[in-house]
Amino acid sequence: MYASEQGGFMTCGGGDDALCYDESPPHHKSQPKALSEHDEAQTLQDALDTYAEREGSLADLVLAQQYRAAARRREETKARIKDSLERVDCIIGIHHRYPSLSPQSPISRSPGERYE
Repeated sequence: MYASEQGGFMTCGGGDDALCYDESPPHHKSQPKALSEHDEAQTLQDALDTYAEREGSLADLVLAQQYRAAARRREETKARIKDSLERVDCIIGIHHRYPSLSPQSPISRSPGERYE
């Protein structure tokens, strides 16, 4: 038998990997304390506060993701508009440079075809 850290005694079996059993009297063993009503209420409030913070941060994350998605769509739309305008500018440039290719030009019209 050996003295345990709690003031009781430990009984150990023989051999290198001996098993020890705590034979301390019950008053030396630590037992969980019952929470008072106030402590229990405070614990629950702390848990609710933690949950609310986590939910709030999740809501913030969702909003941030939605904002980033909207910004990405805006940038994609701007890029498409810019591309379209560049094509229109190119077409206008071609028509200014080569007026005979214009649908309004008499050369490009079929006989009897009218443009307004």
